[in-house]
Amino acid sequence: MKLQASKHLYFKTSRKCLFTPAFRYMGITNIIENLKKYVNLCPLMSRHLITLEPGSNLLSVDYDKIYACKIKEKKETNTYRVFSRIGRLAKDFTIAEAYNVDKEIGCIGNNKKVSVWCSSDYLGMSRHNRVIYAAREAIEKYGVGAGGTRNISGNNILHENLETIVSQWF
Repeated sequence: MKLQASKHLYFKTSRKCLFTPAFRYMGITNIIENLKKYVNLCPLMSRHLITLEPGSNLLSVDYDKIYACKIKEKKETNTYRVFSRIGRLAKDFTIAEAYNVDKEIGCIGNNKKVSVWCSSDYLGMSRHNRVIYAAREAIEKYGVGAGGTRNISGNNILHENLETIVSQWF
């Protein structure tokens, strides 16, 4: 895509820039001077700016290429995070089933059992009879699901009651 202008040269990114959203479409009168000034505000843009070809008046940043390179770099340095797929077992505290992923059919179990101690259920309270009873009562009355953020759907009375109880501990 070429943008034509008699007085201005337009700067356009191939995707919206995360760091400088105002640069999406910006008329720049003195391109060289202003580009040097503004391009350093965005760490991605400053490293991956594609220069103009002769006769062209369109600058673009290829974010797909940038992100692909970053992901490749993360994988090569073993810093690319891959999340485990597990299903905690309600009747067997700390034990979960590990799952493999098949791209065609989704998650499938491999019957491998793993111990999970980082689930924020350190004392196994999710298995306590009173907790299960209270959860069932709440589900019958209020249903399931978060319902949205406070800003959109308001405060959930259960959350407010819990906040009040917890605040009294301190």
